[in-house]
Amino acid sequence: MASMAGLVRVGTTVLCTALLAVGCGDGDDARTGESSVTSQVVSDATTQDIHVFAPQGTGTSPVVVALHGIDGSGKDMGEFGTRLARAGMVVFAPTYRSDLTTPDGFSQAGDDIVCGYRFARTTASEHGRDLVEPVTALGWSLGADFAVLGGLSPETGSSPDDPCPGDTTPPDIVVGISGCYYEYEGKPINWFDDVSSLGEQGRRLLLARR
Repeated sequence: MASMAGLVRVGTTVLCTALLAVGCGDGDDARTGESSVTSQVVSDATTQDIHVFAPQGTGTSPVVVALHGIDGSGKDMGEFGTRLARAGMVVFAPTYRSDLTTPDGFSQAGDDIVCGYRFARTTASEHGRDLVEPVTALGWSLGADFAVLGGLSPETGSSPDDPCPGDTTPPDIVVGISGCYYEYEGKPINWFDDVSSLGEQGRRLLLARR
């Protein structure tokens, strides 16, 4: 059986190839082969709407949780989700509330993202997939900030007052695209740990600009 480190390397290669297709394709390409991808909206009492994009057919697929940017929704990740699904991945794009002007807003955003991520892991088998392949947290803009923060967080167990039940295992791969990790409007951001420590935690981190 392949080691998890080997699976992560393979998963990273597949994901990077698919992301290049997303970045380099045009609108016409995005519509080609849509019949090979299914999409639906799911949710439960702990989540906002989650858009799910999956390849048709059976077999194991890497799971990707894709986070939109500020003032957006999971629908915004439709092109990413469709292209990644066509490359053989199942993509969960949770909507999260992104009004960060108050402490409650931060708390709501964090709960929405954590609950969406755990829901994706817990229900992956319902979409004909399992978690044999590496799991990726991918974020765009503000979503990239949260993906990196979530990817660096230690694994924690659920508690009785935890608003988000489900699988708490952190992602194997973290991808941030066009995020704001160190400063904003000239002011330093102190939300994140030193990303150089990520490799020591057995995870892969990819940061990209667009």
